[in-house]
Amino acid sequence: MFERILLPVDDGEWSLRAIEMLPLLAAPQARIELLHVLPRSEDTESQLPQRGAGRKLLQERVTQIHEFGDWKVVPELATGDLVEVLEERVASFEPDLTLMGSQGRKGLARWIFGSVAARFVKSCPCPILVVKPEGRSFSRLDRVVLATDFSDYARAARDAVLRLAQDMTERETRELYVLHVFEDGVSEGRAQEDMDRELAEMRELGLEGVGRVAEGDASVCIEALVNEVGAQLVVLGTQGGAEHERGWLGSTMDRTLSRVTSPVLVVPAP
Repeated sequence: MFERILLPVDDGEWSLRAIEMLPLLAAPQARIELLHVLPRSEDTESQLPQRGAGRKLLQERVTQIHEFGDWKVVPELATGDLVEVLEERVASFEPDLTLMGSQGRKGLARWIFGSVAARFVKSCPCPILVVKPEGRSFSRLDRVVLATDFSDYARAARDAVLRLAQDMTERETRELYVLHVFEDGVSEGRAQEDMDRELAEMRELGLEGVGRVAEGDASVCIEALVNEVGAQLVVLGTQGGAEHERGWLGSTMDRTLSRVTSPVLVVPAP
């Protein structure tokens, strides 16, 4: 579980969904930094009502968080460019998880699409959990889909699953589905051999998984498996660098975020 969580919030429903997930993610001794960012304005007097509303929103979110657990919550109201503020807080707070929301392209949640997301993900050294308000509510984390292409950055995603594994093993039911979507020119037999090696490595680490291989569009295959097994979490690795310079939109990650309603944990390369 995670001990230092950065949670940017606004007045959208996704913030409530993110708060509802904290018992599944936050260690008992976790410190949660609650962040609300106002746009920069040269007219400081006109911002006074916004700052008052922002402080009220933060206090409401603190109260809602404490309904789920007795964590230490530090609210902060900031002004400026959203990504710049996030980068500053990540650098100073050093979270091991940033919990964000996606609800279309309005308000705070629009960061998850386009160049704003690319800027933040390229610089963020910690995993980012993306939550959607339309997703199902749940009180257990026992069905997880880990998408992998067996690369180093995919193994970073596997390490994140290992971090959650202790909590999962305490459940009566625990199902981890490891999905590999292979490209044209790769035989299904070769893909299955690679999957068997991956599952063997995972067993050595104490993590049991059910392997699945499929051919086609990765995001479509991920969505199909999530719907089939009722997965409560999807875990993906990201390369950063050149992939994000080409733009987040159109990538497997963006298409997956657009298609699935379950929370998606995005893990950066080490």
